[in-house]
Amino acid sequence: MAYTTDSSPCIKIASFNLHGLNQGIGMLVELYASSDVKFCQEHWLSSDQLVKVNNLSSDFHCVSISAMDTMCGCGILRGRPFGGLAVLIRNTLSSDWLCLVKSERIVAVRVGKYIFINVYFPVYSGSGVSYHTAVTNILSTLDSVILVTVP
Repeated sequence: MAYTTDSSPCIKIASFNLHGLNQGIGMLVELYASSDVKFCQEHWLSSDQLVKVNNLSSDFHCVSISAMDTMCGCGILRGRPFGGLAVLIRNTLSSDWLCLVKSERIVAVRVGKYIFINVYFPVYSGSGVSYHTAVTNILSTLDSVILVTVP
């Protein structure tokens, strides 16, 4: 880990939309060597499959969530899988970490004095109200996380 001039660690961060864990796993494994914190979107896993991303490397803490549970609970899935977020944090970065938010659209983690937030915004579909409601909820949650955790 590199250090800046003020002796703070230089943290390397990567963000990657997997378009499904099976399709993106090669690049994700490559990112393990080159970054300390990884934000992953669209792993397309259900909750019972999250162990696949959680156990990719013992060198990282992983906080992940599925976006598939509501749809899978309604019966047979039609169409392709979707969504899912994960934040992977190198163990050596800090043993002092805490998950602040874990929802289908936001995963926020405090590591030492840093806050890492992975957000997956909805695609604008022109439908108006549902899109604006979703974005408002995301921004409200982000506001709460920042207000509560930043001195």
